[in-house]
Amino acid sequence: MKSALRLALILLLPSTAWADSWTIDTSHSDVSFGVTHMLVSTVTGTFEQFSGTAETDADGKLTAVTGKVQIVSVNTRNDKRDKHLQADDFFSSASFPTATFTSTAVTPDGEGYKVAGKLTIRDVTKDVVFDVEPLRGPVRDRMGTTATTTIDRQDYGVRWSKTLDTGGLSVSNEVKLTLRIELKKVQ
Repeated sequence: MKSALRLALILLLPSTAWADSWTIDTSHSDVSFGVTHMLVSTVTGTFEQFSGTAETDADGKLTAVTGKVQIVSVNTRNDKRDKHLQADDFFSSASFPTATFTSTAVTPDGEGYKVAGKLTIRDVTKDVVFDVEPLRGPVRDRMGTTATTTIDRQDYGVRWSKTLDTGGLSVSNEVKLTLRIELKKVQ
């Protein structure tokens, strides 16, 4: 009788009772971007201050993601460029100190996922889809993955441009975002 009651309770409880919450371990993660410079190279940078969460279901499948970066923490290994990126020409960090992402749908894609959501930069919110590699782990209380997407910076009001003699832009409009993330289970 006790086992029948226990089974009935398990079936009646919502499946989220067994869902897990995760937080980004920033010491083992990075949020980076790359843009084409002068049609010949890719300039990369990172955001040194960021946070985020993920949710998984009872089967360990990804169900939700959030993230936030502090714009003032941009680092391209060039102080002059970093200051320019924080200025009104680019991120306008004094007016818009953070960029955020909140997932709206997580869809299995092969062994990985397509994570659709709302990305907000400079107070402009657009729909984006991240390609997320299969989750690695969990190992103890950790798991990890890599996610990528490409955005058009002009869609977010990042409009600075300088045209080259060849007619191309000195900085591409296309920006590739790469998140290499290690998550720690919330206890």
